[in-house]
Amino acid sequence: MSILDKYEQEIEQNLSQFKSVSRDKKLAIETLIDKTNESENISLQLQRNDFELLKQKASLQGLSYQELISSLIHKFVSNQLIDKII
Repeated sequence: MSILDKYEQEIEQNLSQFKSVSRDKKLAIETLIDKTNESENISLQLQRNDFELLKQKASLQGLSYQELISSLIHKFVSNQLIDKII
């Protein structure tokens, strides 16, 4: 027996409202999702001190510095990064 979260329970309760899609449509959707999840390599120059501090902060969060940079960029472009007002 698996435990469903609230979102999954809602989906299960509303299964009758969903309809099957053709194989072509399913493939198109899967292709779109795959393209969305592709990553792009970039080169970045940072000041040495900033880079060392970045690695320290990433380590404290159990992340690599690359994961932390990726997370920060994603939050910035999706308007989830909030400036702290002092």
